Amino acid sequence: MAKWPPIQANAEERLRRSLRRARWLVFIKKYQSICPGTLPSAWIWTLSRPMIRQYQSSDTETLISIWMSASKLAHPFLGDDFLTQEAINMRTLYLPNAETWVIEHTTVPIGFIALIGSEIGGLFLDPAYHGQGYGHRMVDHAWKLKGPLRVDIFERNTIGRRFYDRTGFKQTGQYLHEASGEIILTMTMPSTL
Repeated sequence: MAKWPPIQANAEERLRRSLRRARWLVFIKKYQSICPGTLPSAWIWTLSRPMIRQYQSSDTETLISIWMSASKLAHPFLGDDFLTQEAINMRTLYLPNAETWVIEHTTVPIGFIALIGSEIGGLFLDPAYHGQGYGHRMVDHAWKLKGPLRVDIFERNTIGRRFYDRTGFKQTGQYLHEASGEIILTMTMPSTL
């Protein structure tokens, strides 16, 4: 029997762990429906907690879909032509060239953070998961990797601005984004979280 190359072996093991986790989640949900309140909540939390992993090219279409739904919610002021062009840029420029981390919930990608050095190039989360702490987990992960972070955000993106304000980012500058004609705010975070 041929041995798997290391990368494929790691992918195979990740797949096995994901399947085991998914099976346990199904088991726990069925068990809880039959015998409510009998499983320790720590078990449930451990098995269902989100996992952050590196981007793989197979994630591209899922992440673009997440980006599009989150962008339409946070950026209603941007036109469809601009978003269509940015979707192309996501596929060909941003995702392949940034250090991108994907957050999964029960093995399904629900968001991502793209880093360019210590700058957040983009942080997008499926709107169904907003307000549940997943965005903060991604920022914490990025901060552990890079230290203090910086982000540029549209001034009219009230959802994103509220999130970054709550995360501890402070506005340090602004400029005109020529492609959209919108004002961009530069925000930085303190050296400690």
